[in-house]
Amino acid sequence: MLCPGFIDIHSHADLALLSDPRDLPKTMQGVTTEVFSSCGLGVAPLTETNGDAIRTLYAPLFGPGPAGPWNWRSVAEFAARLDRKTSVNVAYQVAHGPVRLAVMGAEDREATPDEIARMAGFVGEALDQGALGFSTGLAYAPMTYCRPPELIALTREVARRNGMFSIHMRDYAGGIGEAVDEAIGVAAGSGARLQISHFMVWGIPNRGRAGEYAGWIDGARARGVDVSFDAYPYTAGSTVAQMSLPAWSAAGGPARQLERLRDPAARRRILDDMRPRAENWSHATIAGVKTEKNRGLEGKNFAEAAREAGKDVLEFLCDLLVEEDLEVTHITHLGSEPDMRELMGHAAHSFGSDGLHLAGRPHPRLYGTFPRVLGRYVREERLLTLEQAIHKMTGANAARVALRDRGVIAEGKAADLVVFDPDAVLDRATYEDPRRYPDGIHVVMVNGAVVVRDGQHSGATPGRLLGR
Repeated sequence: MLCPGFIDIHSHADLALLSDPRDLPKTMQGVTTEVFSSCGLGVAPLTETNGDAIRTLYAPLFGPGPAGPWNWRSVAEFAARLDRKTSVNVAYQVAHGPVRLAVMGAEDREATPDEIARMAGFVGEALDQGALGFSTGLAYAPMTYCRPPELIALTREVARRNGMFSIHMRDYAGGIGEAVDEAIGVAAGSGARLQISHFMVWGIPNRGRAGEYAGWIDGARARGVDVSFDAYPYTAGSTVAQMSLPAWSAAGGPARQLERLRDPAARRRILDDMRPRAENWSHATIAGVKTEKNRGLEGKNFAEAAREAGKDVLEFLCDLLVEEDLEVTHITHLGSEPDMRELMGHAAHSFGSDGLHLAGRPHPRLYGTFPRVLGRYVREERLLTLEQAIHKMTGANAARVALRDRGVIAEGKAADLVVFDPDAVLDRATYEDPRRYPDGIHVVMVNGAVVVRDGQHSGATPGRLLGR
């Protein structure tokens, strides 16, 4: 079967592409374009005031990155370092996190009109330089401290240029309804095209309610709001463990958060805020740590690891974050298969991996997202037709980010192509063994050059920087 190359509309490959331009976890599964700086997480713009904070706050999510100096400044300068130097095409967004850090640091407060204007200047400049859109992540500091007026002002810059506004919502569990309302309200207020990132319904109280929340999206679309969403074909999520701490504890940046974790009074307040949530920590697995000392914890759930250490699970989490300088990632199993399947069939849905290029045991979505769709949900379960699935991985994503020469096979379009065996294609990455390449992907071409043939990477780096 010949089809267009897969477009990963939700990627975190920013630094990974500098470290290994072959992008093996993605090219081996047929990805030919990465859309990165998602969830408001990025490494540009880089200024004298935000560089250290970006390195410390976001390093656990991007992986180690290159060993050399970070000598770019604008978003365009960073992206230009990848043009014709990677095996995949790259398309970038301007990320809210670095912009807010550059203007007002990691302060826990609303932005002033002057600060919003300065942030809008950064966003507009990046869009004019070719960024395809703007992303935010309202669960991550310091973006969690912003309110809709700030987002509406920034996304007006996006709307003026017909870019995409992607959002990691404030909540996907108990507060998901309010979070969907907030995202749609911002898009309605600014006129920006809204892409809800990794849309999933988390938590036992929300089981069976995916159709209800998808109905809110249908209602917004009927009112004229341009909203779609992406999701990966797994029922577990993955991020940094420090996100389980109350938002106020991250004010002032990572150094202040570590001080609070070390201070007995501040830690008591942190624990008091967390206990009423009553999370089931047996559903959360330690995926990666920074030091060799704690390497043996990778693959264990927090409840199990805390019992072995003879500690209360929340005390154990806080101690581990201190020992690892906050660089702890986890995988949380909080979704349900029926809800995921319902969202996958929705007309506004497309596929993205949200893959994190991490040490330790990364989420298997990094290596398996697209073959998993074709093998499990097309061939084995017939949830989607082959044509539907391919469109959700190619043409739909190309249209969403306005890549007019990608996502279809047609004369005059870019030759980003995948040849796969529909009877054999299947993901092999698992939670226990996530670094496994899929079966059934025979040829991957990027801009007419073969980058993968029969499980072997050619070493070619024909990827282009795709701007607006």
